[in-house]
Amino acid sequence: MLEKIVNITAGSDYKQSSRPNRQTQAARYLSSYSSAANDSISFSPATALLHNLHWKLKRLKNDKEHFQITFEIDGFEFSTQIWQSEIINNKQLDYDIRRIAESYMNNIEIYLKIAAAINENGSEKIEVKYNLPALGKLTSGLVSLTTDYSSLSADNYKVSKMFSEFENDLRTEFEYLNNCLFSFVEKYSGLIINF
Repeated sequence: MLEKIVNITAGSDYKQSSRPNRQTQAARYLSSYSSAANDSISFSPATALLHNLHWKLKRLKNDKEHFQITFEIDGFEFSTQIWQSEIINNKQLDYDIRRIAESYMNNIEIYLKIAAAINENGSEKIEVKYNLPALGKLTSGLVSLTTDYSSLSADNYKVSKMFSEFENDLRTEFEYLNNCLFSFVEKYSGLIINF
């Protein structure tokens, strides 16, 4: 009977099981596991549009009555609301714009409220813009005025003069923003907007 025992190890613990432990079982399971999932991610058309426009969506609230959208582009944070019942009758979008500008002394927080007229002849094809130079120049000019004034308003002569200098370029930039925004709303909600 002893002839059949081939190998005896002196330091072995006979109380341990000869079954593989949990780590070994898990390693064996993971090594033999193969996923059938695909590595690609599919984006919705609305998300793909935002990606192409280089917009960072910060907030989107959609209920039956309106869209409340906050997005960021070129260091500016834009917030606006689009009322679904008045989307065709509305002649303008009201934007709350925020930007933190660096001054030689400290950072200055700029808040603008701009009502942008809606161009009824919006183009089908959107030419992507990565920055908003007219809005950037306007805010830079406002920062330079803050050395003379603690707070500025549209009633200030220098502010209204500066705004009138950039008015045509600002109108073009906000037409672009409106067109992009309506394209996003169409792709997100499935609405077709015809003015």
